Amino acid sequence: MGKAKKKKKDFQKVKLKVGKQLKKADNVTTGSFQTRSIQVIQRLKSNDSQPSTKRNLNIKELLTQCQHYSISVRHDALTGMRELLTTYPDLIRSHLSVVLERTASMFSDKDAAVRQANIKLLKSVLPLVSERQITSFFPIISAHLCCAMSHIYDDIQSDSLKILDLFLDNFAQLVIGSSNQLLPNFIEQISSSKTTGDKKRTLNVNPNRKTTSQKWRSTVLERLHKLLTAVMKYELTGKITPGQGQSQSGNLMSRPSCKMVRWERDCDCGHLPIPQTFLSRLDSSGVLIRSSQISKKTATEDGYALTGEGGMEKFVQVLVPLLLECWVEAEGSHHMSNKKGHSNLISQESLGIRGSVLQVIQLLWQCVHKNNLPLMETMKNKYLSDFRSQFLQHFPYAVHQPAERTGKEKKPKQSSEIQPSATSLNLAVCDIMAHFMSLPADQSQKHGASSWVSDIFGYLGDIVQEEGLSSQDQHTVMMIINRLLSRYQDHGCLDNLLLQMLNRYTSCHPLANQRKELLNFFSDIFMDHQFEDLINSNMAITFLGTLPDMFFKSISNRQMAAQVLMVMKKAVCQSKMSTAAMDVIQSFVDQVLEKSSTVFTNLESSTQKRFVELIYYVPPLQESSLSSIVRLCRCPQVPVDICLYLIQILHHRYMKENPAVDESICHISTLLSILISPADDDNEDKETEATFVHCHGNRQLCCHFDLVIWERSLTVIKAVCSIFQQFRNTSQVAEVLESFLQSYLNEKSKLSSQNLMSITILANHMNSWKCPMRRNLTELVCGYIWCLFNIFVANGAQVSDFIQNLKTECADFVDLSRGRSS
Repeated sequence: MGKAKKKKKDFQKVKLKVGKQLKKADNVTTGSFQTRSIQVIQRLKSNDSQPSTKRNLNIKELLTQCQHYSISVRHDALTGMRELLTTYPDLIRSHLSVVLERTASMFSDKDAAVRQANIKLLKSVLPLVSERQITSFFPIISAHLCCAMSHIYDDIQSDSLKILDLFLDNFAQLVIGSSNQLLPNFIEQISSSKTTGDKKRTLNVNPNRKTTSQKWRSTVLERLHKLLTAVMKYELTGKITPGQGQSQSGNLMSRPSCKMVRWERDCDCGHLPIPQTFLSRLDSSGVLIRSSQISKKTATEDGYALTGEGGMEKFVQVLVPLLLECWVEAEGSHHMSNKKGHSNLISQESLGIRGSVLQVIQLLWQCVHKNNLPLMETMKNKYLSDFRSQFLQHFPYAVHQPAERTGKEKKPKQSSEIQPSATSLNLAVCDIMAHFMSLPADQSQKHGASSWVSDIFGYLGDIVQEEGLSSQDQHTVMMIINRLLSRYQDHGCLDNLLLQMLNRYTSCHPLANQRKELLNFFSDIFMDHQFEDLINSNMAITFLGTLPDMFFKSISNRQMAAQVLMVMKKAVCQSKMSTAAMDVIQSFVDQVLEKSSTVFTNLESSTQKRFVELIYYVPPLQESSLSSIVRLCRCPQVPVDICLYLIQILHHRYMKENPAVDESICHISTLLSILISPADDDNEDKETEATFVHCHGNRQLCCHFDLVIWERSLTVIKAVCSIFQQFRNTSQVAEVLESFLQSYLNEKSKLSSQNLMSITILANHMNSWKCPMRRNLTELVCGYIWCLFNIFVANGAQVSDFIQNLKTECADFVDLSRGRSS
């Protein structure tokens, strides 16, 4: 039998095995849980929410973060403000004061990334702000800028110059108003004084600076030259360039055209002098503070008021010795050539600092000469020996070009790294020394100027003959020659230099920019009353002789052609112009009139007017030239206003002197040819569709229906008739006209409609002079008029004001003829 199954007992003990996991009970509660993050893409905004950036920060939050202690927060705040203000420019108007305050306070931020972000923000915001909006906040900006320029950290000083460039480009007038505060900072950046109040200063040498000392001084002097250029351009000359601070994107906040009100400011706005009464109390007994520890500077002691009394002299006396020290310091990097007659070789590094030194001195000398001539004489006596020993010791200079490594790509230089050329450096020396060459001959010999003056003239003569001279260098040469012409006593050297420049002018291409600049230069010199000895010189005649050929070659360039005519007009207006020069102008006028169909008609209206004005000054014209003038007046391609102006010029030219009988006959004949041209009777049908009608006898009338030609002809006819009325003795003129009409009508069997209207209107004017035409002529003209109106009626001519005007003139003529026949 099988074994019986064991029954399960209650509360049986479970046997556990080693390593086996116990099963969980059925009533065990699991305590584990899972979580997921929920990201809100956009904040809940109310209806009055402000514009925000991509990080959902508005302008107020960004302005608050600009004062955060964290560098990254300040940098992100400036980047966000740039994004927000460029996207929503209207925010600038409502938050301008706070934006300028935050950005100005960060001029001296210790982190370079924050300063660069601040510069980018200003570069985007300043063009959107007008000068009137920023004027009231500029003293605060100027104070922060001065702090940055005089900071102990070199990087902050370097970035302050970039900020100064931004304000000079957008608000030059405001920077000029604060120039008295800014100019001392330039001097402090490159020099220092041993003791407080010591006027003698020495150049700073900082071996820990990232850039070399020469490169840093060159950068500072470049900004100083830019500021002085703005001062001379705006404040000294009173010129204001329009469009500063205008928006580049739609001109959102364009500057209104209003008059600028200038307020007189103290020389040192950031420093208030302590009153003398207070200082005297500090010196009294019982006061522990010593007056020697307190600044006693007055408002006029600090700063350099360039336009004030003594300000320019003080600035020059402080700056020029420092500039000479910069020049001497750069002497150690040049390579002197041993061969006689060769230039002094200088390195690329010293070229930058030397060019900056000379540019600043050039501008200082121009400012002094323009506004303070007595100071100029003082500067000559004080600095002539120093300039001769430093600038002219190895003059002229050349740049030493080191050998370049092959296979190495050359990085393009930025605008701030572009250095002047050796030619610009040498011309700057010539420009500076030209101020000393203006002394009289005896004083020049006293200073021993004969040797270095010949070197200057020799270099100028060589540089004029060089090919590829830049426009800026050529402008400097012309400026030097203009200065020497008005002051230097030895005209022999100047004549040789002018002759070399004239040879350069004749060898240039007629349409080159260099030719155009030289054209203006010679026209200003030869046509100036100050240089009367040059007006009749052979050089002036040679210069005028080049103008006709230049005009014919530059007809396609209308601007150049107009300029040539302007120079010719300026020449013929001279009272002391020689006969040879007038012959050149007369020959040119005859050539243009001879080629009137291909030359004159292709010119602009303004250029045509200038040529017509030139006819007024020319001596008696040839018969061929008068025939060309008649053709121009009757040519449909010539504007009617030019035609009327030409008729007036001819008559004023005739009336300016007492004319002889032959001249009167020639003038009346020219006017009659303009009024009634026999050549038109045979050729009118070739230009326009015309209708021929047989009149009484064998006579024919040629009529066309072009209203444009009719209107032009009527305008010219009335103008010529009014000219006839301006003669002194109209009765004699009427006799001449009647004899001409008698012979003309008897000889001609074919008459054009234009000549018919000319005779009709002329007869009406003669009747107003109380010199009516004879009966036989009036009857002949009435027959032509009757045929003319028959043609109008047969062809259905349009009724217009012009046709009505013709009818009125013809009706007046018929009424007069009837009155005389009765």
